Amino acid sequence: MLQEAIRNFYAGNLAQAEIITGSLLRSDPNNPDALHLKAAIALQLGQLKEAEKLLEEALKYRESDPNFYNTLATILRGQRKFEEATKASKKAMALIPRNPHFINNLGLTYVEEGDHKNAEICYKQVLQIAPNFAESLMNLGILRINDWRLEEALEYLDKAAQLMPGNALTWHNLSCAYRFKLDFENAIIFGKRALQMDPRQISIWAGLAETYFFQGDYENAVKIYDEAIKSFPNHCGLRVQRACIMPHILESNEQIDKLRAEFSLRIDEMTRCGVKLDNTNYIILPFYQGYHGRDNKEFMIKLREFFRQAMPVLNYVAPHSKKPKRRKDGKIKIGIISKYLFDHAIGTFYRPLIYGLAENPRFEVVPVIISTRQDEERKAFEKRIKVLNVPTILDKAIKAIADEEFDIILHLEVGLDLFPYLLASMRFAPIQCVMAGGHPITSGLDTLDYTLSSKLIEPENGHEHYVEKMVPFNRFPFAFKMPKVPEGNKSRKELNLPEGRLYACPVFLFRIHPDMDPIFIKILDHDEKAKIILFDSENRHKWKELLEKRFDKTVPAHLRDRVIIVPFAKGDNLIMSLRHMDAILDAFHFSMGTTAYKIFADGMPIVTWPGEFMRGRASYALYQMMGIMDVVARDHYDFAEIAVRIATDKKFREEISEKIKAKSHLLFDDDPATDEVTNFFIDIYEKTFPNEERV
Repeated sequence: MLQEAIRNFYAGNLAQAEIITGSLLRSDPNNPDALHLKAAIALQLGQLKEAEKLLEEALKYRESDPNFYNTLATILRGQRKFEEATKASKKAMALIPRNPHFINNLGLTYVEEGDHKNAEICYKQVLQIAPNFAESLMNLGILRINDWRLEEALEYLDKAAQLMPGNALTWHNLSCAYRFKLDFENAIIFGKRALQMDPRQISIWAGLAETYFFQGDYENAVKIYDEAIKSFPNHCGLRVQRACIMPHILESNEQIDKLRAEFSLRIDEMTRCGVKLDNTNYIILPFYQGYHGRDNKEFMIKLREFFRQAMPVLNYVAPHSKKPKRRKDGKIKIGIISKYLFDHAIGTFYRPLIYGLAENPRFEVVPVIISTRQDEERKAFEKRIKVLNVPTILDKAIKAIADEEFDIILHLEVGLDLFPYLLASMRFAPIQCVMAGGHPITSGLDTLDYTLSSKLIEPENGHEHYVEKMVPFNRFPFAFKMPKVPEGNKSRKELNLPEGRLYACPVFLFRIHPDMDPIFIKILDHDEKAKIILFDSENRHKWKELLEKRFDKTVPAHLRDRVIIVPFAKGDNLIMSLRHMDAILDAFHFSMGTTAYKIFADGMPIVTWPGEFMRGRASYALYQMMGIMDVVARDHYDFAEIAVRIATDKKFREEISEKIKAKSHLLFDDDPATDEVTNFFIDIYEKTFPNEERV
C-alpha cells in the first residue's frame, strides 16, 4: 500500500497519493514512512506548516533517519527558517556524510540565504563525490547566471540537460542563461521545451514570457502571461508583471495613451483588491514608460501605492531614522546604494563623485553594492574603497543596511531594477536622496527626500516632474573621461553604409519615438538625396522588424526606401560610421547620453531639440557646457530645417565641427560637482540633526 502511494507521488498524482497515505495512517497512525510521505505531499502542495508538523511526528518514531532530516530541511527552507534548515541538513549529513543529495540540499539553503560562496562549496563537493550529479551541475549553472559568468553557466547547464533530459527545470534554466546572454533564439527553443514538458511550473511560464519580452516581442509575451494567469489565477506576481510590461517599439501616440490607461486600470484594480505579494520573483518594473514622452509622476505614484499595500515590509523605517542623533566622532555616514558599480555607464559616471566624497574627512562613505557580478572595474573600485556587499534577499538586505545606521543614503539609480526600487521604498536614513541621472524619471517614492540634478539639463519647471524635491546643481554630479578617438577610417562599403546624403540617429531603436517619423519625412521631402540611417540592435532583431512595420504605415511609399536600418555598429565602428554622416540627429524625448560624449569627442555636431523633460535634454546640456547653440532647435520643425542645413551646407557643418573641437575638452574629466554635493549634504545634515543629540 505504501509503495503504491509512493509510485503515485513520483508520478505527480498527489491527490491519489494523499488518499492512499491517509488510509494507511488511519490503520497505522504511527507509521513513520507514511508520515514522511504525507509530509512530502504537503510540501508539494505548499502546506509547509502541516508538512513540518508531520515530519516532526515521523522523527519521534525514527529519529535517526537521514532522509527525514533532509526533507525537513527543505520544509524549513520553504518557511525561510534557514538556521533550522541548515541544522537539519547537517544532521542528515552526519548520518550519511558523503550523500550528494543531502549536500546539494544544504547548498540550496545557502542560496536562499544569499550565501553563494558556501552554496558553491557544497555543489563542488557533490561533484567531487559524484561528477555527474546533474542537480548540482544545474545549481552551479544558476549561480553562474547570477554572477554573470554566462559561458560557465551554459557549460554546467548543458551537461545537466544531457544527464537529465526529462527534467523541465534544467531546460528552463538553460533558457534563462541564453536569455541573459541575449541569445533569444536558443532561449525561446529551450523555454518552449521546458513548458511543453511541465506546464505546472510557474517559473517556466514566467521565464518564457520574459524571454519574449526582453527580445522585444511584446505580443508573444502578453500571450504567454495571459495563458499563465488562466492556469494560475491566484498568482499575484504574474498579474503584476502583466500590468508592468509595455512594448519596446511604439506604434503611435494613441497606442502610448492606451497602454498607460490600461496600466492604470490594472494597477488600480490590484490596489483596490488588496493584492499581496509573497515574493517578487517574476516582476520587472515598467522601464519602457520612460520613453513615452510623457510626465511619469502620477504613473510612478500609482506604482508606489500598489507596492506599499502589496508588500507591507516596504513600510519599514530603520529605528535610528526616527530620531536623528549626531555621532560622537562628528562624521556624517553616507551610504551609496547601487547595483551597477562595475563596467556600466552608472559606475563609469558616478565613481569619480564617490571617490571625491570619500576623501572628505567629514564623511564616512560606504558604497552598498547589491549585485554579485564581478569584473575588473569592480575589483579596482573595491581595492580603492571599502564596500558593503548586500545579498539580494530582502530581509537580509534590510538588516545589513539598517545595521549601518547611515545618516544619509544616496541611491545612484532607482527604477531600472526591482530590488533597488524596493530598498528605496524603505527608510534606512533620516535623509535619503537619488541621482536624477541614474534613471531619469521620478522614483515616485515619498521615502526619497531629494533628487540630485543640474541646472544644465533641467527645464525651468523641472521640479514639477518629481515627487522628490529636486536639487539643481550648477554642474553635473558625475564625470566622464575623455574617450579614446579611433584612428583611421573605413569605407562606407566596409561599414555596410549606403551611398547618398546620410542623416543618422544613432540610438537604440526603441528610442525612436513616433514623433520622429514626421521629422524624418520632412527631411526626406526637403532633401531629395537624403537617407535616414538607423542602427539595428546586435541581438534584438525584433526591434527592427517592428519599427519597419511602423514605418510602412507612417512613411509615404515614395519615401519609404530612404529610411534604412543598417547592421549594428559598436565601438570604433560606430564612430567611423558616424564620420560618414552628413548630419547626426538626437532622439526626441530621450536624448543621447554616453554616445553624445563620444560623438563630441570626435568633433562631430549633433542636431538636438531640448525636450520637455530632463531626459530629453542631455545633448543640449553638453552644448551649454561648450557654449555652442548653433544646432539647438526651437521646436520639432526647426530641428528638421537645421538638420537639412548642416547636411547640405558643408561650410556650416565644418564651422560647427571646429567649434566643438575647440570646446569639447570642457565636457571631460570635469570635477563632478563634488563641492556642491558636499555642501548640500553638510547643509541638509545640519538642518536635520539636532546639535545636542550625539551617539
